[in-house]
Amino acid sequence: MQQRTKQFIPAVNFHLWEPCNMRCKFCFATFQDVKRSILPKGHLPKEQAVQVVQQLADFGFQKITFAGGEPTLCKWLPDLIATAKGSGMTTMIVSNGSRLTDEFLSEQKQT
Repeated sequence: MQQRTKQFIPAVNFHLWEPCNMRCKFCFATFQDVKRSILPKGHLPKEQAVQVVQQLADFGFQKITFAGGEPTLCKWLPDLIATAKGSGMTTMIVSNGSRLTDEFLSEQKQT
């Protein structure tokens, strides 16, 4: 009998935030599927988003990419990054770059 081992997917994308400060014609992040039934505001509340990140880390994901909309508009993005890093995950952001500052990057590097 062959023994089965669990295999973990090393990376996950968390499309955490629908709002965006751009209106790119090529954008695929419409959130129409979940806004109708699951997320009428276009995002989870902070506490639930933090729980999702922790659960993903607990499950064994090694890398998380935060995407949106524009994730840097999310006021609790630093908390999500800190939760992920505190659990040993590598973090990435998919951003249009308009709100990335040296200060923001420096603060996230410190966590």
